[in-house]
Amino acid sequence: MSRSIVLAIQTGASSSDLYRALTTSEGLRAFWTSDADAAADVGGSLRLGFAEAPVDLTMRLAEAVPGEQVRWGNVSPWPTWTGTEVTWSIQDAGESRTVVFAHGGFVDETSDVELGMIATTWAKVLEALDAYATSGIAQPALG
Repeated sequence: MSRSIVLAIQTGASSSDLYRALTTSEGLRAFWTSDADAAADVGGSLRLGFAEAPVDLTMRLAEAVPGEQVRWGNVSPWPTWTGTEVTWSIQDAGESRTVVFAHGGFVDETSDVELGMIATTWAKVLEALDAYATSGIAQPALG
């Protein structure tokens, strides 16, 4: 059994704007970190750099369904994240969208404190995604 983080947010942003933010270097730089590069094709790499991190976060685009879902598999040297997967599901809710975020596959031994700290960071990133996709104004959550 593994542990997961699941978060959700309701947004007025369009499915296409959310998807573009999650799958392009420009989008990732606008809401997540200004040091980001992404390959748009499934199997391509996503690289995110953070000033506080000793090494970049690297993931592989495992699935991309336009306007519906983006899934990344972790290939990073970040020990706690080894073998984890990040999924962004975009669900139409009439005049709004719901973005369901999941980061799963953490080993059972991952402490509640560590999982809680990771969840807090993801909540900031999710809110920044909403703000960018709704307004078009870049304000990366993590620099």
